[in-house]
Amino acid sequence: MNKLVFRFATLLLFVALSGNQGKASDCWEYSKIIKKEFPISGNGRVSISNKYGNIEVHGWNQHRVKIESTILVRASGEDAAQRVFSRIEAVFSSGPDFVDAETRIGPQKKEWWSWGQEEDDFSVSYRVYMPSGARLMANNKYGDMYVSGIVGRTELAVRYGHLSAEGLSAEGQATIEYGTGMIQNAGRLKARLERARLIVEDVAHLDVDSRYSIVQMNKVGEARTLTKYDTYDVDEAGRFVNNGEFDKIFIRLARDVSVDSRLTQLNVGKVTENLYLRVDSSGVQVASIGRYFKAVDLSGKFTDFHIGIEQGASYQMNAVADYAGIRYPSNLRVTYEKEQGDNHEVKGQAGDGKAPRSLRARLSYGALRIGED
Repeated sequence: MNKLVFRFATLLLFVALSGNQGKASDCWEYSKIIKKEFPISGNGRVSISNKYGNIEVHGWNQHRVKIESTILVRASGEDAAQRVFSRIEAVFSSGPDFVDAETRIGPQKKEWWSWGQEEDDFSVSYRVYMPSGARLMANNKYGDMYVSGIVGRTELAVRYGHLSAEGLSAEGQATIEYGTGMIQNAGRLKARLERARLIVEDVAHLDVDSRYSIVQMNKVGEARTLTKYDTYDVDEAGRFVNNGEFDKIFIRLARDVSVDSRLTQLNVGKVTENLYLRVDSSGVQVASIGRYFKAVDLSGKFTDFHIGIEQGASYQMNAVADYAGIRYPSNLRVTYEKEQGDNHEVKGQAGDGKAPRSLRARLSYGALRIGED
């Protein structure tokens, strides 16, 4: 095996450009560019920690990490710019199996003669190329992050910025706080959201823990969600599981839906196989349950259920309601019905009586309305 050769290049460049339109007409732009390359094993770990700028990471098929860090300062002159540069440091460390890059920003030191000068207008950005199979750990504050072509494990965190990632085929984690994100073509992803907006598309398995957030899902194999004060818009999912409260959930199409929630509005376009709901003080509307569904199990308190079933479906129905009303479709052959006091029970079958499909409902203080779509 050839010995890995450490390659190092650092370029320091100060460029004074003509004044641009900005906060002050007499500001100039100065930049410091640092370029480094490190050898690393194909399954090593790359860590980038930054603030006040962007991170861009690309996977490639080489056993080395290439980093270009750009520090950009807008200042009234070279002396003022140098004072800012002296506070900002890009620190690198490496070994056979790791490469770390971290932005460190020291406190601002102001003398009486420098008061009023703009010395805080700066940004620190990273462009990184790394082995696609290596592990990536990246966090950014007050800036955006773009990641592509990484098939190794990823741990990504953005606060006050935007996260864009695609082609994450291995297990990954994404944290977004007070920001936005878009993740495409991912394998297994865990996301934690706080006052964030996230769009996911073509994800095999998704786990989300969110608060005060908005999530849009387009083509997700399986989604497990823990929510509070959230809005979810699901275009297509194989299986959607939710445990939450105070939410709004909209699902256009799913094979299986399971929701355990309270004080939530749930609207579903179509469920093709299984529907399990445990809800309290909520509103539920399901436009259509597929003709060949497997099971529907409803349990609710202080909740109105509006359920549509595709024409031609064969199933057994067993519904019990306390202090609630039950309306069933006209084609249901009722085998047992009792209304006594505040209790209403209905049993019956629709279509082929031998069908194994079942619709079970247990309600109190609400309503159940079942019809054909």
